[in-house]
Amino acid sequence: MKVIMPRCKIKLFLVGFYIFTIGVCFMSIPGIPIFMNRFIQLIGINLILLVFIKRMSYRGINGYLGLIFCLFILWQIIIIARDDKFSLWNFQRYLFTPGYLLYLAPIMIYKIADLSNFKYILFLVLCLYKTFVFFIVLLFPFIIMGGNSGLNCYESLNASLATATLFGILIQNYLNKEGKRWLFVASILALIIALILGRRSIIITYLVTIVFYQLYRYKYVLVSFKHKLKVVLVWLFIGVSLFLFLKFLGPVLFGRLFDRMMDDTRSVVELSFFADIIPGSYEFWVGRGISGTYYAPGIEENGTDYREHIESGYLELILKGGGTFVLLYLLLTIPAVILGLFYSKNNFCRLAAIYCIIYSGFLYGIGSYFSFGIRYLLLIYCVLICYKKTYRGMSDYEISNIIK
Repeated sequence: MKVIMPRCKIKLFLVGFYIFTIGVCFMSIPGIPIFMNRFIQLIGINLILLVFIKRMSYRGINGYLGLIFCLFILWQIIIIARDDKFSLWNFQRYLFTPGYLLYLAPIMIYKIADLSNFKYILFLVLCLYKTFVFFIVLLFPFIIMGGNSGLNCYESLNASLATATLFGILIQNYLNKEGKRWLFVASILALIIALILGRRSIIITYLVTIVFYQLYRYKYVLVSFKHKLKVVLVWLFIGVSLFLFLKFLGPVLFGRLFDRMMDDTRSVVELSFFADIIPGSYEFWVGRGISGTYYAPGIEENGTDYREHIESGYLELILKGGGTFVLLYLLLTIPAVILGLFYSKNNFCRLAAIYCIIYSGFLYGIGSYFSFGIRYLLLIYCVLICYKKTYRGMSDYEISNIIK
């Protein structure tokens, strides 16, 4: 599977992605005019779409991947086409909010899914770390004391920028010293604010990612029993210390988190969803298209009884594309995970597979929107890398020589 694409277009695509992401972040910051957000996003979209202007050749997309990937893309085009509420207003809304780009993303990402492009992706990720830190430092008082507006601002910044740190935690051995420093700062800031604001899903995502990384190191990196025992003892000490710290000081320092610890914020939404989209029905299998909604009275503060999105990623897939969309997603990702974990000779492909597991696992989590952003870009990139037999057969030394 080989994609021929000029390096200049890869760079333009990633620059466009970064600019578009900044525009998305501005949407949650009060005081920035809407026309400025749209203008920034439009610049990013134009750069992103440059990958389609010149015809490019695809080689080797056949067999199982070719079939599933083409069906996956075709079904998403059908989701876009099944818009029974089409209007100029909705067109611009789905253009600037991650609607059309989300469903066209696999086509675009396929064109950059090559290991030789990894250094450009790392540079993009580093830029996102720096931007996240800049925004957090600048907006810290507003985020902490701004009520729901501050909370929404943090969640937007985290989803658009900080989720790249999850990937960074896994591939930290491929980062230079500067990259590791910014990864550490961005991760700590994201976690501290999540603790203060009581964002359970964000905290759990970080903890699970760290656990997966340590299990990977224990299995594939640490060789001697002495080193493995040392790691176990260190993490046991950290775990006990963290437990004692949270037990005695947690309710004082992170009151909002402890108040929300046992809150059930999922059941009402899910019950409303399944009452409207009945499992096994026609709509359950084919979805309601890009503009599909579900009946959920009493949830939205603006008084509307119909919601266009749901916070659980897999239910979002069902809402827009039905169980068929979920099935195609799993048929694409599960074999990639198996190939990357069990049929690879290097750690890079194994880590790419682990990232796919983490992303797919937390699509079920509350607050895990299925949206166009850095975490989805990295998912498709990792999936396609895991499918490439050439890369899976390389040693760690050969991989390092390519991505430097």
